[in-house]
Order: sequence, then structure tokens, then C-alpha cells
Amino acid sequence: LWKDSKKQAEVIGGNKAYLVINEVQEMIQNEFTM
Repeated sequence: LWKDSKKQAEVIGGNKAYLVINEVQEMIQNEFTM
């Protein structure tokens, strides 16, 4: 049970990191187009 919750937290953390990277890439692209 504890392992499952830890793995779930890692998956959620990975998704958040992916979203942050996505937002940063979009911001960089917007700066280049402006």
C-alpha cells in the first residue's frame, strides 16, 4: 500500500514537471515570435 502511494506521487510529480517544461517552452517560443 505504501509503495503504491509513493509510486502514485512520483507519477503525479512527473506530470507536473512535464507541464512546467511545456509552459516554459511555450513562453520561450512566444518571446521569439514577438
